[in-house]
Amino acid sequence: MFTIENFIHGIANVTKSLKASICGDSLIVNRICYDYETSNDYEELFAQISLEQIQPIIELLADNYICTDKMLIKNDYIEIAVQSQDRNRPTAFMRLDRDSFEVTEHNYHFITSKASQEYIFALLCSFHNTPDKYEVSSMRLFPKEIITNFEDFCDTFRICTVKVTSPQNHSITEFKRIFDAYLFNIAYNFNVPLAVSDFTDMRKFRRIRTRRNGQLFPYKQYKQDLTKYYQQALATNLPFMQYLAFYHVAEFFF
Repeated sequence: MFTIENFIHGIANVTKSLKASICGDSLIVNRICYDYETSNDYEELFAQISLEQIQPIIELLADNYICTDKMLIKNDYIEIAVQSQDRNRPTAFMRLDRDSFEVTEHNYHFITSKASQEYIFALLCSFHNTPDKYEVSSMRLFPKEIITNFEDFCDTFRICTVKVTSPQNHSITEFKRIFDAYLFNIAYNFNVPLAVSDFTDMRKFRRIRTRRNGQLFPYKQYKQDLTKYYQQALATNLPFMQYLAFYHVAEFFF
């Protein structure tokens, strides 16, 4: 699954304006532009990256990693793309200098940060045969110069992920529960509702930020239906919908 060929097909499926191919020992990515004077499309070089930079990533992913449903998973690791549902933050990529939530306890490590190179490569490979087109709405397609570094190329997708490193093996179900609890603690303590990214949500929000002194480490497992209602309440700007979402949470304890 994690091959350069699948990666190239994935690029075509998740972007409308990029085309990739192999030329010699390099990955060539061209950007499709529109000439308003001639009303014709033309291609210009966007990135030229040595395959030597990509090969170690392919070898790493071959070590028991799987990518499914926007998750990169190993027995002791999970990485999932998330987006903020706040109206004053970009939907797919937060300001990580300010919005990086990190905690380490009991040899578990949790962090929200820019997506790893391994995640970007695996994610695009997972889209290699999808019939649907995914447009990464926040992608930065106008670099100052031609990209020659694979990390810089990955950064253009502007995807933020939650990474969980565990000292022991977990099933996907267990990882999802831990992940959900971590997102809830971020929402509760910082009033920042995060959700698994759909890569196409163009909504813009504005929200007053709060800060509580609670822990981020997910010591508890929460009822997932309730945490979803809580996230929905923080995400909406309609008082009536916010009331209903919070009411569903309160109703559970009546």
